[in-house]
Amino acid sequence: MAQLKREQLAGIGIHYIYYPLDYMLDAQQRAGYKTIELLGMAPHYLIDYKGYQDPMEMRKKVEDRGMTIGCFTPECASYHYTMCGADPGFHQRRMDYFKRGLEAAERLGAKKLLTNCIGGTWDEEYDRVYERAVESLRELAGGDSLGGRCMEAMLREGCVGELLRVCEKLEEIEREDTDHAG
Repeated sequence: MAQLKREQLAGIGIHYIYYPLDYMLDAQQRAGYKTIELLGMAPHYLIDYKGYQDPMEMRKKVEDRGMTIGCFTPECASYHYTMCGADPGFHQRRMDYFKRGLEAAERLGAKKLLTNCIGGTWDEEYDRVYERAVESLRELAGGDSLGGRCMEAMLREGCVGELLRVCEKLEEIEREDTDHAG
């Protein structure tokens, strides 16, 4: 069985959203993390559909503590930034937001951008929400300077297909660890 090492994990700041950025970074450093997942939300990193705060300042703060930003996660659960919302009037603003997220991720040195394909209502047909998710991800992939390294999470709780993709990825990680161990 593959064993995870601390350096294979990324500390996440969601537990520190009521603390200042420096407190969160110091806590991750003390915990022994070498990589963090940075959330694009107050009070740690501000981003909206028009722009984002200086990524070089953030990157320096992280790197001065001997860490890197492995994954950037722009806020994606507030209604105005849900990827699969049905309102076409907000679609372009949402896509602009996620494109700013891709730009910020690259400048932060993040190798991945994580988002959730959410926004459909519970009374809406799943296939309609899924199609909007696919179209939105296609649109983002067209300009993805991260080389297709945008990851998405589940559309809705209990999606077996998404769970299977996660399990396949875990098997790939285990195979990579086995290949590098020898």
